[in-house]
Amino acid sequence: MRSPEARAREVADRLAAATGTEARTLATPEAIRVEVYVPDEIPEPLHTALVDALRRADRYGHARTADAAVAWAEITRTGRGDVPGEEHDHPPQPQEGTP
Repeated sequence: MRSPEARAREVADRLAAATGTEARTLATPEAIRVEVYVPDEIPEPLHTALVDALRRADRYGHARTADAAVAWAEITRTGRGDVPGEEHDHPPQPQEGTP
């Protein structure tokens, strides 16, 4: 089983590659949160890569303000999410055209 830190690095790298923006991480005793700004326009191949990166986390989401859009992913430190067949707390699939 990979460590939560290794999983968070992989998610951060994939999010950065998909969006062309720098990923930020925040570590707490319970989880590691990765955030990345999402450009207004994102080509389909990169949109697919963005969704794939988010699905590698235990929880993920997308927030939009008047100024920016941010995608976030959390990796729990309890070992959840890296066990084959284990249940995940993923929200419903994003609709086409939204991260």
